[in-house]
Amino acid sequence: MSKRPTKEDIITTLKVTQDNLDDYRDKWLRAEAELENHKKRFLNELQINEYKTVGLVLMAILPTWDSFTQALKQNITEHERDNLNMLKAQLISNLSLISVKVCSYDKFNPLCHMVINTVNDETKPDGSIIEVYQDGFLHKDRVIRNAQVSVNKL
Repeated sequence: MSKRPTKEDIITTLKVTQDNLDDYRDKWLRAEAELENHKKRFLNELQINEYKTVGLVLMAILPTWDSFTQALKQNITEHERDNLNMLKAQLISNLSLISVKVCSYDKFNPLCHMVINTVNDETKPDGSIIEVYQDGFLHKDRVIRNAQVSVNKL
């Protein structure tokens, strides 16, 4: 015949079981937190790598962009200008696919523009951009290259 467990045996067994349950629960919570931290680190590294990759690709493309811009400033035929503008528009469209856009030139923004020259023109508002020497580019609102501009300073 088997011996029937005493009340103390049952209480001891319950305490050990509860301790084991608490230990497993604690390990599970720690593993869950570690997994969440790993996920955050991975997404952060992924974003950093995306910025680096887009930056490298853009830096390789920018000399071609600058050549288009300079060519459009030259004395060329209307047909040549239309062709260059068409190619430039296609490049803008393709860059937008990877969330890259040209800086806005509505008003001077120190985060996106680098002042190369200042001008005193009373017919224009203070801080307005007078001339763009080199276009600037953003990737998801992060500056890849600052625009070089001339700004009105009253």
